[in-house]
Amino acid sequence: MPSSKLLIANRGEIAIRIMRAAGELDIRSVAVFSEDDARSLHTRKADEAHPLRGKGAAAYLDIDQIVAAAKGRGCDACGGKGVKGRVGIYEMMPLTTTLKRLITADCDIGQLRRQAIAEGMRPLRLNGAQKVANGLTTIEEVMKVAPPEALDM
Repeated sequence: MPSSKLLIANRGEIAIRIMRAAGELDIRSVAVFSEDDARSLHTRKADEAHPLRGKGAAAYLDIDQIVAAAKGRGCDACGGKGVKGRVGIYEMMPLTTTLKRLITADCDIGQLRRQAIAEGMRPLRLNGAQKVANGLTTIEEVMKVAPPEALDM
């Protein structure tokens, strides 16, 4: 079944080209835009436009906002799920001064991990669990890529 509405999570000339192609196929376009792109051409050319929190590219890379926009606008290219394809789960550890001091050739990995979590790192499985709770993926998919030892400390 062909889509009748398409969310375009891009801006500028790329978004305009996608909108033009969608229009030729009788597919309505839904644009998203950051705070600083509110007056951009793609917001006026789209059939619908949805604001994002934040400025610049960071707003367009916020997957939770993009999914919320897709779900909230009835974009049917994704089968009503808000996503189509793959969703990444991430574990990022910003290197603070304390963590840098702990990283040595013979460091205690458990201590390093506990300190990183205390300083705001979200473990891989926790990030996956949050995406399951938000309906972005399934627990089965998270379990495939996040090893059980990821919670061990």
